[in-house]
Formats: sequence, structure tokens, C-alpha cells
Amino acid sequence: MNPTIRQITAYLEDTFGKKIVTSDEALNDKMIAGPIPLNSLNDALFVISTVSNVDILRPDSSTILLKRR
Repeated sequence: MNPTIRQITAYLEDTFGKKIVTSDEALNDKMIAGPIPLNSLNDALFVISTVSNVDILRPDSSTILLKRR
């Protein structure tokens, strides 16, 4: 089963203590196929950014924004 961005970000939020917000609700339902390195927040965000065509913004130290390009 391929996880959705919503499932991945929920796991990353719980694991790394950051709030991850998407700029587009439809983005949350996008499925990611292939391996995602969940032991590194930056590596996981890089994969999401690359395969989903989103920018990773960090407006403050506790929030991460996924914004469509």
C-alpha cells in the first residue's frame, strides 16, 4: 500500500514534533509510491518535495509548509 501525504506528514509530526501544513487540501490525498526515508525529517521532506512538486517552507522553527509550485 502506498501512503498518502497526509499519512506521511502525520507520522513525521509525531516523530519529529513539528507541525506540517499543506497549502492545498488535495495535496494531502496524493499517494507516494516508492521508498521514503522516515528516519530523517529532511530526507523525507526532500522526497515529498521532489515527487509531489512542492516547495518546503519553514516560516518558524516549529512549522513546515508544503506549498505547490
